[in-house]
Amino acid sequence: MCGIVGIVGDITPKLEKVFKDLLHMDVLRGPHSTGVVAVTDRGDVNYHKVLGTPSDLMDTKSFDKLMANKNKVLIGHNRWATMGKISKVNAHPFEHGDIIGVHNGTLKNQKLLPNHLDFEVDSDNVMYSINELGIYETVERLHGAYTLAYWDNSDQTINLVRNADRPMHFCNVKGSNVTVFASENWMLYAAITRNGLTPQNIQEMPVDKLHYVVCDDNGAKLDTTFVVEEVQPYVPPVPKDEPHKKYLNKMVMWGFEKMKDGFAHFGLVEEPSIKGRIYVTDSIKKLMEEVERDNLDIVALSAFRVWQANVPYLSLQSANLEVVYEDDDLAWGLDNKRISKEDYLKVANKGCAWCTETLDWTDREDVLFISDDDCLCLGCQEVAEVKEYIGEMQ
Repeated sequence: MCGIVGIVGDITPKLEKVFKDLLHMDVLRGPHSTGVVAVTDRGDVNYHKVLGTPSDLMDTKSFDKLMANKNKVLIGHNRWATMGKISKVNAHPFEHGDIIGVHNGTLKNQKLLPNHLDFEVDSDNVMYSINELGIYETVERLHGAYTLAYWDNSDQTINLVRNADRPMHFCNVKGSNVTVFASENWMLYAAITRNGLTPQNIQEMPVDKLHYVVCDDNGAKLDTTFVVEEVQPYVPPVPKDEPHKKYLNKMVMWGFEKMKDGFAHFGLVEEPSIKGRIYVTDSIKKLMEEVERDNLDIVALSAFRVWQANVPYLSLQSANLEVVYEDDDLAWGLDNKRISKEDYLKVANKGCAWCTETLDWTDREDVLFISDDDCLCLGCQEVAEVKEYIGEMQ
């Protein structure tokens, strides 16, 4: 979870104060780092980011210099680290070519973006993709949660877009030529009214709609009404037929390797394209200690999952497997025990224990239970502090 705030238009000193107040309020959504993008009336783009809170940012001379300009666009970001370590490099905004912007959310499959191996933080990769592929193709590849706010220097536009997994709200200010936006609607009301101004028409930004303002003139002359265009969201591939089911009672394991996630991974001689994993029960552990034996039978394994990733297998033995196929109404709970959908949702609906992101049944393959009452989303499982905490628990 992160937060995004901003203003576009004729930004007066009082509206600058509104922006600063929004940024302070937004720290509730992310205390790890803070960053600001500013575009002047002349079209010059400046940015500054620091580790820590908005107070840390505003105590710097660089921030004072940035705000001393007559700006027509201000974008602020408060980061709650979910992917990548907490560092100034990983703080938002990220700049690539004509694009500089911020991201609230966590992707489930960064591999869909170009050159994904070059980026520690998915948000950085997103901005790179927008510069390389454009916003429309990039959005089609965003498998996961996002709200994006970015400046495109090629056409002098400020752009915002989100999906249903992350919020964004916006409004106008009575008597002012501006549009103000923030992740949470109460922030808009509080920041604007405490500065003696009146918000107008606070509304939630529709999902899968690109909202942009062309800013090729100074702030006083801008039409700050959003232009809205539809974007096509990511569509999961249609699952292929499941040929592995015909092998449920006569599988041959040609590769068998103990992995850190508590599973043994294997492939099938009869169907090389199929790769799977089985939960390592005590009986499996015993089997793995007896790999010199041949033709070992494994009866009633707890589950079988199709496993898509291409990993090297350690060929140790062959064994005939009798496998009970995974029940679609069960999920993996604490210590990889099978739990009912009802029990899963009781915990998942409370949200991620680290970032509070709401989780649902579609997240069950990615969620990690750390207690009977707490679980973590996929992104937070990669946070260094979380890994350290989990290590201390084990």
